[in-house]
Order: sequence, then C-alpha cells, then structure tokens
Amino acid sequence: MKNVPLWIGGTLLAFFVFVMLAGPYMPFIDKDLKQETSRWVMKDGKQKLTLPPYKPSSKNWLGSDKRGVDNLSKLVVTAKDTILLVLAITAVRYAIGVPLGLIARKKKGFTHRFITFWNQLCSYLPPVFASALLLALPFFLFSQQRMGWAILILASVEAGRVAITIQQQAHKMASEPYMEAGTALGLRTRTLTKNYYIPVMFPEVIVNFCLDMGKVMLLLGQLAI
Repeated sequence: MKNVPLWIGGTLLAFFVFVMLAGPYMPFIDKDLKQETSRWVMKDGKQKLTLPPYKPSSKNWLGSDKRGVDNLSKLVVTAKDTILLVLAITAVRYAIGVPLGLIARKKKGFTHRFITFWNQLCSYLPPVFASALLLALPFFLFSQQRMGWAILILASVEAGRVAITIQQQAHKMASEPYMEAGTALGLRTRTLTKNYYIPVMFPEVIVNFCLDMGKVMLLLGQLAI
C-alpha cells in the first residue's frame, strides 16, 4: 500500500475495464441509445408535455442530449470504442517512435536528423492545433478511410517526441560497459537490440505508453471526437 498512485491508477483502470465490458448490460443503461423525442411528466398535478434535452432525474441520471438520448448510456456504451481508439493511436505512435529512436541512438545520420526535425516541427504548435489542421485537410476529411487516417495523424503528431525519448535512453545505454563489451565482441545490432536495449528499456516504455494513453484521451476530448 506504499505506492498510493499505483493503487489509485490500478483502481481507476479496473473501473474503466468494468464499465467497458459490463456497463452496457446494466439494467439502467440503454445500450440501443434510443431517442425519446417527447415525454409526459406530472407537474403541479397536471400532465405536461416536455421536449429534450431532459434534466437529470431518476430516469436520466445525467440528463439527456437534444435528441433525448440518455447521457449516462452514451458514456457507458461508447466507453469501449473510446478506449480501443486511444489504445490504437498510442500503439501506432510507439510502433513508429520506438524503432526510429533505436535506429538513431548514435545521434547522427539521416534518422537522427529526421526525428529531430519531426519533433521540432510538431513542437511549434500545440498537439490539438496541429491535429486539427491536419485532420481538416480535404484529402483526409473526405477519404473513405478517414478513421484510419485520423489514427495515423493523431499518432504521428507526437511520434517524434517518442522517438527522441527512446533515442536519449538508447544513447545513454550505449555507453554502459556491458554494451561496449557486446560491441567489442562483434555482436550484431539486431542481437544487441533484442538482448540488451529492449529488455532494459521495456519497463520505462510501458510507463510512458500508459502516460501517453492519458495524453491521447485528453487530445481526443479537446478535438471533441
């Protein structure tokens, strides 16, 4: 119980997973998201016709939207899609950034210059502005594969930052005695990456991956996706 943040984060994660899997089957959740265009309510002893949006009540704990769809049900039913979308964006981001960072670990060559330029270019604007500008381009906006392009764009916006982070970690590892010994023995880059870089960096990559999932979720909220 000494690691309080870990327990808080684990509890919240368990709650989200529970909502994602079991939420739509709860009796007070409308998994079909039906629209209720009008409703008769008792007010001052008389039946009165009311129109959406409805205020929070025993029927709609968080109220409803302008179409009469229950807000709580919308949150619960779409939780799975939201979490999977966040996971997909973060996974693509690291699938791009980690290999580039490892290739550029010596901080020289084309890959180093490329990820440095990429990181600086995407740092000029906040991620929400850069993402909004790219997503609004006609080629992506009207593409039949718009969702796939959106995932790639949102992942690429900060993939340069991930690559730079991995590069710095790998560059620091390269100067360790055991890495120098492996290089002196003639071990291939592939062997060094598999047996040394990835196992040592894996825990920190997982931590950064989870932190990036939170950043991606905030970015989606800012973009109103």
